[in-house]
Amino acid sequence: MTNDQSDKTFHPNRRGFLGVAAATGAASLAPGVLIGTAATTAALAETSEPAPSQSMDASASPIAAKLPPPVPGYLSFGPDEAGFVEVMVNVMCPADALTPGGVDCGLAAYIDRQLAGGFGKGARLYMRGPWREGKPELGYQLPLTPEQFFKAGLAAADAACRKRKGKAFSELDESGADRFLHEIADGKVTDERVQLASWFNELVYPLFEQACFADPIYGGNVGKVFWKAIGYPGGGYIYANVTNGRPIASRAVPPSTPKWGAEWKKANADWYAHNFSITAHGSWYPHRENYVDLDPTYVDAYGQPLLRMTFDVRENERKMSVYLSKKIDEIAKATGADIAPPTAPRKGPYDSRVYQTTHVTGGTIMGSDPGTSVVSPHLQHWDAENLFVVGASVYPFNAGYNPTGPLGALALRLGDDLNDYVARPHHL
Repeated sequence: MTNDQSDKTFHPNRRGFLGVAAATGAASLAPGVLIGTAATTAALAETSEPAPSQSMDASASPIAAKLPPPVPGYLSFGPDEAGFVEVMVNVMCPADALTPGGVDCGLAAYIDRQLAGGFGKGARLYMRGPWREGKPELGYQLPLTPEQFFKAGLAAADAACRKRKGKAFSELDESGADRFLHEIADGKVTDERVQLASWFNELVYPLFEQACFADPIYGGNVGKVFWKAIGYPGGGYIYANVTNGRPIASRAVPPSTPKWGAEWKKANADWYAHNFSITAHGSWYPHRENYVDLDPTYVDAYGQPLLRMTFDVRENERKMSVYLSKKIDEIAKATGADIAPPTAPRKGPYDSRVYQTTHVTGGTIMGSDPGTSVVSPHLQHWDAENLFVVGASVYPFNAGYNPTGPLGALALRLGDDLNDYVARPHHL
């Protein structure tokens, strides 16, 4: 492995450019939902025909004209639903110097597509009943899909708005709409059939946050506008844990403790099982400067060149690490711990000697363009149709947690593809 950028002999091409991406975690795109009474909320579920986009003029931001247009059309929202959601996202994301209004940022489009897809259809939910009213801590207990629940909440919220304000939510001015949303979030607006506070806080608001910061491929964060606002794309998650009682790996002592001697022994006795760590795992985006190629110097026992990996911490990862490290320090201070040493942000160079739970993936990346990938989405080599590659090396980017789960899915699909190929060899 090298992080030497002075080597100019390598010129990436289809065979030579084998992108390497590393990631150690990312947030899910599908929120958990806490809800109210199942039977009564079910009565509110309605289906609506998709409607064309009714984007409102909220692009007062000076950067709005520089962004590509949001994804056109809606797959889930009907006209009234689209009107409610567009006003809502424009209020929650007003046009200013940082971003255009919410609609122009693609927030409504993102929410619509999430609801129209597997998450909204309840693909990962048990939907067979029996449907009993559950405690909030048991999670989602409705006979409704998230899409149906979202629409039921919209209908209930709009009805409450008409009753309280004398007009539809989409007819409120910006300040009135903002107050009404806060009233819903604070539990001040109620409905007999839908717990509107839970609907907003546990379904609507998580979708709003995801729409802002998710990859633009999903319809929101148009032009990467929110990534630009915070200074870097991607992100990470922060967690606190104690990994059982291993006396070597889990033994932390105060920073001023000597390396040996009586004071060192006493510190180990005093602090063992009285400490915990706060850790951040972040997404490591692919960069063209991170790649693998054949080493020009080193060879194996048969005289064949060894594989060389060029990999280092880039500016985006440094910015992300600084941001997450500050958040960790704030959390540590808030715990009231006796000792909370400052967090050291990742600066580089990348050190392969230190275990960092880094899942380095890539090397034979998949893609739809033979000019920038090694295998097709079916894992078939572009230059040798009888060669298939399955493994984490095909990941252009490991977007979250351990890579093993999606690999299982890829392997299962490859089994079907191989049956197809063996019966009739061809490019899949």
